[in-house]
Amino acid sequence: HMTGNQSLFSSLTFSDTLPSVTLADGFQIKVWGIGQTHPLPQLSLNSVLFVLGYPFNLISISKLTRTLDLSVLFVNNFILV
Repeated sequence: HMTGNQSLFSSLTFSDTLPSVTLADGFQIKVWGIGQTHPLPQLSLNSVLFVLGYPFNLISISKLTRTLDLSVLFVNNFILV
């Protein structure tokens, strides 16, 4: 999970030792911190990467289904979790 929106974090730890992330275009971007977010009241995400200025909020579907024992279904314009 990764976001550039610091206001989404309920807790955030900054570190200079976090590795960079390689994006789909091959560009590497620095990770500034790691923390916890709550995209929904009943959903807490841990180990979310904070990438300063990153314009998207990414959630790993495979990580969600493995760690939280959830099912995800994509139907037309909806995502059911």
